[in-house]
Amino acid sequence: MYHIQVRYGGAWSQVAGYTGGIFHEIELFDGEFIVQISGKYAHYIQSIVIVTNRGRSITAGQPSGTTFNMYPIHPMAELRFLSGHYHGGLTSIATHWAVLPMAMKGPSD
Repeated sequence: MYHIQVRYGGAWSQVAGYTGGIFHEIELFDGEFIVQISGKYAHYIQSIVIVTNRGRSITAGQPSGTTFNMYPIHPMAELRFLSGHYHGGLTSIATHWAVLPMAMKGPSD
């Protein structure tokens, strides 16, 4: 896995990492959110698996190295943002989870 880029609404983030490699994309449905991120790492993040509350998933990279698994403690929490580091390729990733109050969710959530 060479890089990561996310989109929120119509706005894309900057690319973090090398800009080469195969492009993978998952678009979330209304009311769908990310509930788990796992993968493998060595010096760099080697692979990543993203799972949604609807059981859909996407996998990118080559699964080799040490396994990591990140998910919220609260059953209604969802991924709110990612952070991490890159030096050429991705060297670390962190997840930040929250339970959104119903007033902050849209009518279809």
